[in-house]
Amino acid sequence: MYFGRMASYFAESRWNTVETTMLKMHARCLKKLNRKDEYVRTVLDLLAKSAASRMAFKSASKRASINDAGDMPGVWLNDDKVDTTDVFHELISYSQQLPYDVTVQMPKYFGDISVEPYVRHYDDKDGFQLRLQFRHHLEDEIEIRAAKIRLVSAVSNQAKDIWLEETGAIQLKKGLNRMWIGCNVNTIGPYMVDRVVLEAKRIVFVHEPFQKAEATTPLGIITSVSAHSLKAAKKARILCFPRSESFQARIYLSHFIHIDKPRHIEVECSAGWNEITRAEVRLKSASAGLRLRTANASVASGEIKIDESKPTPGVIAIGAMPAETTATLKVPYDMETILQDLTVKIDVDYFTAKGQFQYTSTFVIPVELPLDVNVHDHFKSKSLFSKFNIKTANHVPLKLLDVALEGSEEFDVHAPRRPKEAVHVFPKQPVAVTYKVTKKTMDAAKKRQSRISTTGSLSLAVEYRCLNEDVLERVRVMFAEAVEDSPVHRLARLLTDHFASQLEQHILPSQYEKIALLQRLDLGTFEEVGWADCLESLPLVVRDDTQTWLQKWHEVSTILLRVERVY
Repeated sequence: MYFGRMASYFAESRWNTVETTMLKMHARCLKKLNRKDEYVRTVLDLLAKSAASRMAFKSASKRASINDAGDMPGVWLNDDKVDTTDVFHELISYSQQLPYDVTVQMPKYFGDISVEPYVRHYDDKDGFQLRLQFRHHLEDEIEIRAAKIRLVSAVSNQAKDIWLEETGAIQLKKGLNRMWIGCNVNTIGPYMVDRVVLEAKRIVFVHEPFQKAEATTPLGIITSVSAHSLKAAKKARILCFPRSESFQARIYLSHFIHIDKPRHIEVECSAGWNEITRAEVRLKSASAGLRLRTANASVASGEIKIDESKPTPGVIAIGAMPAETTATLKVPYDMETILQDLTVKIDVDYFTAKGQFQYTSTFVIPVELPLDVNVHDHFKSKSLFSKFNIKTANHVPLKLLDVALEGSEEFDVHAPRRPKEAVHVFPKQPVAVTYKVTKKTMDAAKKRQSRISTTGSLSLAVEYRCLNEDVLERVRVMFAEAVEDSPVHRLARLLTDHFASQLEQHILPSQYEKIALLQRLDLGTFEEVGWADCLESLPLVVRDDTQTWLQKWHEVSTILLRVERVY
């Protein structure tokens, strides 16, 4: 205890060499007394002082060399210099005797900590890597067991955190250290580095680049982030995106809707280049009042089977899925309140011969019907004339493919002649279809049965397609095909999603009427699409080539003709 008190006294008086000598003596005594925790923390303080003096001396040397100042003091005059040879290595080895981990701040021992904001994909599997670099100032070379990076979403608090990890024996040498740290996560969106972790036996070095302000509420609920941290966070934003060959999922409202029956969402899964042995699809509602009936999920299309041997709430387990195949699951849902949009989070854990991988994303699904149908009935003595007025519920035109009033056991339906071509329904130009309904002649026995049964109801079936979905799908397919045949085909998923989302934002609902009439769509210029933000997230090696290709594509592809699909 004497050496500990004396060390703090000399620290106040700036007798650094005497202070460090006292700390060494204090640590040696604690080790002899087998006071493991105090010994480890004392040596950590000693190493922190040594690292701080080296970082300060290095920065002062840089300033002196830039300003051409006089010679720096010799090593023998540097009172802050601390000799810690073999101390760091001994501490790491000794720490494994502790029953718990000791967490310390990484910047106290390492300098120039940064994560390059560019992802690197694997060549033979899904996932990505980031490169971590830092400077090791102390003398000893040490071995760490793991290096980790945690990413948090830059746009949503509900998005799942991503952990990148590199395990095994990693040697840290004096000077600048660089290492690639990867994960098997497949996602798209902007993220920020929230934490960097180095694990060396029981010593855990943690670095949080964006510290929250110290002023908080008594309960610690509300915290603010400094302006400097926000500026640094924007600069260090990492745009994560998968390869074009990787696994992909998409959630949308089922194309078959019956007003009086439960509605469904459909989950479309594309295996990509993965030979999937099994997978677990987790769906979670992010909208209040939405209940997903995953226990009643079924296969809508594709050669997959749902494993019902071990049911788990919220999880749909499926079997093998070959590479380059697509399957669709249909999941019913209920709403306690009327919602305009459904927000659904999806996590897919899929297993291949190369390990376990995870796909994560969030989808916002509009559920309001884009059309309204009004019926006017005219009763005659022996027949009924029903006039159905079909109009849009918003400013986006519809493409009416087919309309049919289905008959029943009691009634015959006489439909009018309709043109074979599809008909457009505009906001100010609805479509009217009139049907003649007559009652069938039945004997007395069948009449008694028909009074009991409910087969006499008639139902109107409308097959339609929204013009905005039609246009965006055509644009997406056209642009994706162009990217796949280009030198930047590895960026197809990123570029296609960005182009489609930007085009969707720039086209106003009222402009779709003009697009439907002229069958012509302006694709915009390179600057109008806003490629600058997207290109900033790419490494310099591919950034220039990607920009050159995009500029040439926009020069050639300025207008898209025949914007609608041919049926």
